[in-house]
Amino acid sequence: MTLLATTAVAVTQAPPAEDVVTWIPGGDAIGWRTPIAREIRPAGVTLTPLVAPNWLARLPRVKLGLADGGSVDFSSLRGKVVLIDFWASWCGPCLQELPHLQKLHADNQPKGLAAIAINVDEGAELARTSAKKIGLTMPIGINDGLDDQFGVRILPTVVLADKAGRIRGRWDGYRAGLENVIEEKVQRLLADEPDGTLRPVAQALKGARVLRGVWVRDLPGEVDGVLAITDRDPAKTRVVAAGGGAIMTYDGDGEIKGKARAPSWAGRLLDFGRAADGTKEIAAYRVGSTMMGIVALPSGDARNVDAGAPIATAAVLGAATPENRALAIVTTNGTAIAKANGSEAKRQEGVPKILDLTGAPVVALYEDGHIGPIGTYEHQGPARAEGAARLLYAGDDRTAAVGPRAVVASALGRFLPGERTQLAVVTYAGHVALLDTADGALLVDLVWPDARDVSAADLDGDGRDELVVGSSRFVTVLTGAGS
Repeated sequence: MTLLATTAVAVTQAPPAEDVVTWIPGGDAIGWRTPIAREIRPAGVTLTPLVAPNWLARLPRVKLGLADGGSVDFSSLRGKVVLIDFWASWCGPCLQELPHLQKLHADNQPKGLAAIAINVDEGAELARTSAKKIGLTMPIGINDGLDDQFGVRILPTVVLADKAGRIRGRWDGYRAGLENVIEEKVQRLLADEPDGTLRPVAQALKGARVLRGVWVRDLPGEVDGVLAITDRDPAKTRVVAAGGGAIMTYDGDGEIKGKARAPSWAGRLLDFGRAADGTKEIAAYRVGSTMMGIVALPSGDARNVDAGAPIATAAVLGAATPENRALAIVTTNGTAIAKANGSEAKRQEGVPKILDLTGAPVVALYEDGHIGPIGTYEHQGPARAEGAARLLYAGDDRTAAVGPRAVVASALGRFLPGERTQLAVVTYAGHVALLDTADGALLVDLVWPDARDVSAADLDGDGRDELVVGSSRFVTVLTGAGS
């Protein structure tokens, strides 16, 4: 008897070298497929740094009364380097410093320096008299609580802002020779030197000059999710970020408008509209958690929603009206719906398996590739997105964009001049790409290894969207270079 030994040889396939985004057209539109390479250091390609300005506090938007009866609006000083000196006639160090600042003012006013000496507590008449004795010709401001806004505790205090109104220098108190330090800084700002204000955030493989950084801010810890929220009142447009156990809220300029403790389930963020009393709310969840919830802004007050099983993804239903709001939650046990004020999600029976959700109204990507409204599954013809795991966009005209599981986040917006829209995607391999939705052209490919989430909204009211990227411990806002 002969024994024949057989050996099974496993044939392994190399993982794909790219992540393909597919645009499925509605009607007579043209579809496309665009690959995004996974490689982050391709041979023979020179990467171009993409930088963003570090967020810096700005001069307040106030109108300051002057001792001569006039006034100066700080917003009118944009385009000039602004030097503000807080002083009083009874302050000996102030009287030592002011002659130096007066000379700095006289020499550099024609070059674009706007110097203002703000008397903190002596009134207009005494301020005028004292300034004349010292020989000041620069404008003399009368304090009206501005020292509190700047946190002035010592006189003199000098604050220096660049041409964009960003505060770039501050000196509390005076010592001999300090005037030389201040003058050197003034000259740098007059010459528009960035002086360490720019931070590299990514490396461009393609489209290095298509986008530019608007601002970047540090988070208390690793970012979990970002969300850009527009409002009818541009002043109320917000960027929300979850990370490091906190939920941070910023205005369009990057100013902190709220900070709250983040519940353990606060990861990915969804716009949940407004409650009946007008309170702005967001929904949040972590993949794999059985609990998600609703957070009120800016207070951070939160309520839990039990999903009943580990969460894969979620979306908001009916956010436009407070009474119709609900959460659609895809779990390992199926799809569940939670009402706005409910504490538990109710499992939906008879709904085929859903892989992903997106949009408003919510559209689902079903396991067989069908794309359609959630809860009203009607299979129509062959599967439309076989092999896809992510639903990146779904339009009212049945247009959709899909991708593999390696695409971890996406956002649609009009970031560039013109009427065309672009789709921003983040891949697990460490790319942030911008695709033209008309033809799939890869407009921008950024190597951004720690990018985790993106969102889009018009933060500055110019009619074009900004792209918000959450990465590592930072929130970065980008806009079209021509914006």
